[in-house]
Amino acid sequence: MKLRLLAILCSLTFLNSCYLTKVSYVQARILLTKKDISETLKEQKETKVSKDKLSLVLESRKFAEDLGLTPHDSYLSYSDLDDIPTIYVVSAAEKFKLKSKTWWYPVVGNIPYKGFFSKEEAEQENKDLIELDLDTSVRTTSAYSTLGWFDDPILPSTINLPDEELANTVIHEISHGTFWKPNYVSFNETSSNTIGHLGATLMFKGKDQELYNKAKKSLIFECLASLDFKEAKDSLTLLFERALLMDATQNKNIEADKKQIYERLKDKIRQSRQEVYKVVPEQSKSENKPSQDINNSTFLSSFIYLDGFSKMIELYYIKKDLKSYISEIKRISSTDNPTAEIEKIIFDSGNNVEPRQVCLNLDNI
Repeated sequence: MKLRLLAILCSLTFLNSCYLTKVSYVQARILLTKKDISETLKEQKETKVSKDKLSLVLESRKFAEDLGLTPHDSYLSYSDLDDIPTIYVVSAAEKFKLKSKTWWYPVVGNIPYKGFFSKEEAEQENKDLIELDLDTSVRTTSAYSTLGWFDDPILPSTINLPDEELANTVIHEISHGTFWKPNYVSFNETSSNTIGHLGATLMFKGKDQELYNKAKKSLIFECLASLDFKEAKDSLTLLFERALLMDATQNKNIEADKKQIYERLKDKIRQSRQEVYKVVPEQSKSENKPSQDINNSTFLSSFIYLDGFSKMIELYYIKKDLKSYISEIKRISSTDNPTAEIEKIIFDSGNNVEPRQVCLNLDNI
């Protein structure tokens, strides 16, 4: 296993020797020092990682597998290294167009973000992108998937999430290892986002009322926020189409209008949060919505997890249960145009529920 792993990681370094060598080194170190969860749970001694959390990882993994997802050998182990670097994700987009900069990687294709295990390197990449006159963003993430290529362990940043978010994340990442359509990042991320939220909610239903309610509210809010983002996207599209007819001297006006749209979006998100939670809670650790200033990069970085979310929830209602929904998503991932396929299924079903009501109906899930 060790030799095979190192050989594969080393072969990847030819794509971008400096960047991938560093990423591969950290990934190899994590994989080669991981600990078996089942063995740890049998031990009588205290562990650095909560055994309740480790048990929840295995429960979430089993729930995902029962739904037809393929965990491979991921999430049977964990890493408790104290010095695992934070994962920094750099993204960029054009200033006057909703178009992300992408990076090409083996297997997954073009991806609109680049990950680093070094804050300094992420900030340098961000600085280089700003010099290209792009909107940019740097964020952290608690988890990632190698899409089944390696046996992903749970990282400390993931294990420390609240229980409902931990279950969501495990199911979400396992779905990535089950299906991934190259060059269709929004479809991949949004479908996995729905599966993670639905999975966590239904896993706790009838078992833990408090966690069920937390997971359900998170699901409803995610759905409502997706509509807020869609409205902002439509407004931005019209604005940038108008910008094409103007010369560069009007860029300041377009920038001001763009900022106004993003301020409205933040207000809408606050209102949706208030509607779901009644009081406005602190943003959750795993939430994909920006809480600070928004530009095209931060917007698109969030939108890839929300693009068509409510449509996928409609599809879930049509399929009637989560296992059937996942089976349909897996089938759709092999079609030429997943978005068009989902639209066709909804149209053929005769469903005509107002999008916001689709989200609110989740309260009865």
